[in-house]
Amino acid sequence: MPPPSRRKQQSREANEKSIEARKNSQEKNAPKEVDPKHWTASVIVNGDSYTRARNLFQDNNIKVPSEKEFYRHQKEIGKVILEYKEQSIKNAQQTMKKDTFLSTDSHYNVGRNATACQSLMMDNRGKVVGETTVIKKSSGGDFEGPSNMMETECTKRMMSNFDFTNVSTVVHDNDNKTKAIIQQYALNAKITLDPRHCVRAVGRAFEKLENGGYKEAAGKETVNQQKE
Repeated sequence: MPPPSRRKQQSREANEKSIEARKNSQEKNAPKEVDPKHWTASVIVNGDSYTRARNLFQDNNIKVPSEKEFYRHQKEIGKVILEYKEQSIKNAQQTMKKDTFLSTDSHYNVGRNATACQSLMMDNRGKVVGETTVIKKSSGGDFEGPSNMMETECTKRMMSNFDFTNVSTVVHDNDNKTKAIIQQYALNAKITLDPRHCVRAVGRAFEKLENGGYKEAAGKETVNQQKE
């Protein structure tokens, strides 16, 4: 049996090893942390929400900034992103060549009873050349009217400030009154449907023909002509 002094030393060493082991275990299991500003920028660029991104990271034991801190960084980063967006669109417009094809579309923030709508135009190089326009009908917004007319107004505002001189063709999806707006501003451009929506339109036409929808419409027209 070792002398008392040796036993005390062994006990002390064992205690120190135990403390070190617990410390290492805690460090190993402690959540990793992200750089708050870089993480905020990543969430914005990827078009995600704070809640979804936070849950994903926390499920992987990664600590993220609080919601309050996130929105503080978002306000700061948002200004830089908007400046970059405006300059990028301006550069794309200035480098457009003759016979450019444009494709335009819009999207809402939600499927029904939307409170915001965004429109854009992209050329055949894949560059956004139409200044993206966002209109809002919520408190303090810049639009009054039904949600289903937001795309019309959004597209109109965007195209009213666009130079169509080098544009030969504008492709649209036939939603709302988009075609009429294009005709109003792109005076010398050919206007056409994108292939996917065109195929869908043909399919709906055949369904209507099969179900007698066109016959019914033709019958009503004949009756109206007889009345006249």
